[in-house]
Amino acid sequence: LCAVVALAATVAILGSFKFVSSSSIAAALVDDQGDIAITGDDDNKKYYILTKFEISGKVQGVSFRRYTKNKANELGLMGWCRNTPRGTVEGEYEYEVSGDGGSQAAASSINESESNNWRDVAFRHWLCHVGSPKSNIERCTFSEEEASNGRMFNEFRVTDKNI
Repeated sequence: LCAVVALAATVAILGSFKFVSSSSIAAALVDDQGDIAITGDDDNKKYYILTKFEISGKVQGVSFRRYTKNKANELGLMGWCRNTPRGTVEGEYEYEVSGDGGSQAAASSINESESNNWRDVAFRHWLCHVGSPKSNIERCTFSEEEASNGRMFNEFRVTDKNI
């Protein structure tokens, strides 16, 4: 049940949410009203949410990528970022969501599930409103949230290559 609440809180924060199929991950379906139904028995497993981002404004030539890497490391996030030819910084990061297998009521689980997402919320806030000292962030977009039962990255890195 906690996994359901964690995913519900994630959907409320993230908007659209797409799941990767896997034999060892609980399947989640989101209907038109945003209600979530989960099937599977993977309550005690860790799941990883992957999010893509792009930041516009004065974000190149101001150490934005280096500061982004430092913030991601501080928050324990894995992923990457790079400059684009459009003058933006883009990247991906992942964070962990855990299920506990408990049968608590959804209302009493909300605070616990929000703690699973605090890294995501803190990183989004930093990317959109803080950035590097000399940056000027005009726009930030997040897209293609995916869940998997394993990590895609083992560190957060700055790159100029396609990942």
